[in-house]
Amino acid sequence: MLNWRIYSRLPESEKTSKQAQILQDTINSTLLKIGKAKQELANRDQWARLNNVEVKGVPVNKSLANEINEAGLEYYDNLINELLKYNIQPMVTMYNLDLPQNLQELGGWTNPLVSQWFEDYAEVLFEKFSDRVKLWITINNPTTVCFETYSGVLAPGINSTGIGDYLCVKNVLVAHAKAYRLYESEVGISLLLNYPDTFDNKTENEQAAEKYREFTIGLYMNPIWSKYGDFPLSVRNTIAKKSKEQGYAKSRLPSFTADEIKLIKGSSDFLGLNHYTTYLIKATNKKYPAPSLEDDISVERTAREEWIQSQTSWLKSAPYGIYKLCLYINKMYDYPQIYVTEQGWSTTTSLNDRSRVENLREYLIALLFAIEDGAKVKGYTVWSLMDTVEWNAGTSERFGLYEVDFGSEEKTRKARLSALVYKRIIQKKIIEKDWEPKYWTISISNKTKSDKDEL
Repeated sequence: MLNWRIYSRLPESEKTSKQAQILQDTINSTLLKIGKAKQELANRDQWARLNNVEVKGVPVNKSLANEINEAGLEYYDNLINELLKYNIQPMVTMYNLDLPQNLQELGGWTNPLVSQWFEDYAEVLFEKFSDRVKLWITINNPTTVCFETYSGVLAPGINSTGIGDYLCVKNVLVAHAKAYRLYESEVGISLLLNYPDTFDNKTENEQAAEKYREFTIGLYMNPIWSKYGDFPLSVRNTIAKKSKEQGYAKSRLPSFTADEIKLIKGSSDFLGLNHYTTYLIKATNKKYPAPSLEDDISVERTAREEWIQSQTSWLKSAPYGIYKLCLYINKMYDYPQIYVTEQGWSTTTSLNDRSRVENLREYLIALLFAIEDGAKVKGYTVWSLMDTVEWNAGTSERFGLYEVDFGSEEKTRKARLSALVYKRIIQKKIIEKDWEPKYWTISISNKTKSDKDEL
């Protein structure tokens, strides 16, 4: 049993629970449609990110579990084989938010033993799938895993902000590194990195923006990609000072041992970059609840009014940010290999998703400029192929190139305008600002006989 299933059964999460079951029904039918989707998006070799293995509940921890869920492993075995049949190379994500409940009850990501549990889990996956899977992501979105999980926003709904979240960050990085050291292939970690730009050129705002970057980018990248490893010195000093002022005997940010610094440094063959938007950062005298990440940083985050708003409250379109982010990463961390593992846009339930089309084109153009200026981008995946249950937001925020009718028995998927535009970009290898299909009707249902494809 996974902790999101427990959490979604709480009274305040009743809606999420129902929507999660709908999503599971949709996932169960996906295997039959891989070939169809391959033909519709592009008739060429591609790679696809599987997110995530634990969605089928594979309790594989050797230290605590007395058996492995063979049915879960078989599910992914078949899925990987089906992808390879159509020349789609899988990139497997080991962990994305859903922790086995028995481990959650032992402290979850705040328990230092979690790194050993994760290493055991990764070993099983490598043993089972490494003959066919050559691209691996250990953990997706540590920011979400730690700062939203342990602020009470997401499962398991525990609010230990300013303490539990920092314990989690350290343990996530150690767990990632232990898994990385097991396997000689391409293994990375995916980080949610929205770009913190300065509000204006005032010195205090530029300093505030750099402070925000160190807390949100450097917190994860410094231990892995910097010359000396460890958390950024400014972050360590700030939290230590704040902790002392708040009456704590030692810093709320746990320290790495010398062996842990060595273990983590260099423990990624590529950066999985999840990027959605840009924030404008300025200095402020505003007081935030303490202890918390917000209080430790103590800056104000905003956005331009003219930036286009998505269906998601925090997501506005600012394509230049991915360009500036890539150049910042190059400058600070010596040109790492990058896979863009998430970039997307949310809309309502409409096939005519022109705002997503515009967002997709503009972000890809900005990414091309970053590549021209030295960014080592090896691949890109849009979030997402199909509408999903977006955690607490349920199905109210639609990120898919394909619209899913969650209310239908067959969970029918229909191509949005963006699916055809994305297909065109992949096929032609060019971004045409004004191209549109003459008409489109693509429907994928759970019953093969009802499939339609009119282009």
